[in-house]
Amino acid sequence: MFEVCGVENKGALILEESAESVKKRKWDTFKMIGGFLTLFSIMFIIDIYSTITTESGDMDIILLGTYITSIVMMFVFAFFLIRSVKPFRFYENGIEINQPFQKNILMPYSDFERIDPPQWYRPKFYGFVLKKKVLGIHPKLPISTNIDGLSEKIDIIASRIANPPVSNIIWPVPTTDSRRRLLLLEIALYTLTYIFWFALSFIMGTQEAPPGTNLAIMGFSLAIVGAIFPIFLLMVAQLPLKLAKHSEKFRSDRLFIPGFSAILIFCMISSPIAFILFSNEGEPTLNPDPGAPPSFSVLPMRNYSDTTLHPTGDILVDNALFLENVTLVMEDNAQIWVTESGELRIHGSILRSNGTFKFRSFGILELNNTSITNLWGYVYWPTESGGIEVFGGNAIITNTTITGSASRSLMISDCRALIANCTISNTEWEGIVLVNSPSVIRGNTIQGTETGILVWDSTGVMIEENTFSNNSVGVSLTSSEATIRNNTFIDNSDSGIDYDTVSTPTISNNTFQNNFLDTSEFEDFPMLICGIIVIVESIIVMGILMYQSKKLKAK
Repeated sequence: MFEVCGVENKGALILEESAESVKKRKWDTFKMIGGFLTLFSIMFIIDIYSTITTESGDMDIILLGTYITSIVMMFVFAFFLIRSVKPFRFYENGIEINQPFQKNILMPYSDFERIDPPQWYRPKFYGFVLKKKVLGIHPKLPISTNIDGLSEKIDIIASRIANPPVSNIIWPVPTTDSRRRLLLLEIALYTLTYIFWFALSFIMGTQEAPPGTNLAIMGFSLAIVGAIFPIFLLMVAQLPLKLAKHSEKFRSDRLFIPGFSAILIFCMISSPIAFILFSNEGEPTLNPDPGAPPSFSVLPMRNYSDTTLHPTGDILVDNALFLENVTLVMEDNAQIWVTESGELRIHGSILRSNGTFKFRSFGILELNNTSITNLWGYVYWPTESGGIEVFGGNAIITNTTITGSASRSLMISDCRALIANCTISNTEWEGIVLVNSPSVIRGNTIQGTETGILVWDSTGVMIEENTFSNNSVGVSLTSSEATIRNNTFIDNSDSGIDYDTVSTPTISNNTFQNNFLDTSEFEDFPMLICGIIVIVESIIVMGILMYQSKKLKAK
């Protein structure tokens, strides 16, 4: 208890004073904000590095812009946060009182009757130590003269202005019951926040969205931010609750709005990043611009057999090239390019590289009884490239083994292909990708992939007599029509077959053994799911805050 200079019915202006407390508050603020900005910077650096060192697409530019925007918004948020806990500024003719979410108040020095601090007190809240004292008496304060709840408003209103009761301000001692309720509330808020962000990160990171290597790192970083940063926002939201420990008559529900708004603002900032990174909406960009073909071929167009070839550059197939019982060792990052007028036939051969090599076909491609390893790959969802890429033309691939591909083994786009009796294993992501390709996939063994066969926007697809084992998903359909019959699905960790609600699979006579799910139909709306979670979480948090306010008012 302390008197306010013996003046009744006058306003008490409470301001921060100690230079040491100012220094400590700023240092704590910079440490906290700096930690969060560091996490964002890590993701930003990863994104820049990935963009510079790998092939870039439109999504890279979008991601880069998103991260820049998010970091700028973090700086803006930090600026307003610092302003919100610094209640005043001294000017030549008066003091400007900062009121977050409200209009600032200018108080001329001439309005003060005297400056005579009677007593110190030291409130603590959300990690900052603000040392204050009553500096003067102001007769023209723009606030109601109502007495009830004034001691709470003095702490809560950022301008630190209030009308005290007659002659003194009383700080009631919190009861054991009120402390217990506030502690339970804090635990509930933290628990809900962790559950919310864990669920959100899990859905965005794993819900039907094939991630890439870079996305895995960025998704992990985002999960860390999602687990730590809301705690800070909850501390801001709990500011009135913490200060309510000084009173058993906490009255105003409106005082929750700033902190609650901060939580929603962060959701709005973080959600676009997550949606862009992890959304499964739409078709992936499957190498829309493969670039220009090689200007020349280091390997003349003719028939080769029973030999080992070490080409010192790219192979441009613009005519007929036939390899039989040939070991072809490609240079690192070299490519085989079959033009629309080209024809490449490889039988009984081995294709490999000392590093990785590219393989793109726009013409006629025939592979039989051939072993292929070290195919290159690039995954930066939704941009994905790699493996043997077939754009149009015709492709017949039989009795061929493809292992160790860096992204996918086969990508067939706008082509009617036959893939039969092949073995595809240890592929980083997909074994076979079909895009708008009415193809036949028969009698193959596909194992050790993220998705055995991924079918996008295709009709007339026949998938039969294949064996899918030790994949995450055996067959996945999006906006497609396919017949899936007489296949065997063994030990696939997510599901044997999954498809979205607009796909029309015909599934018959398949064998399922030890899959997590044999078949599953998924809603292709992760953004809607995330949005519902945000709304539900917001309602829960607001409900708890309102309930706590009601309990305090009842007290």
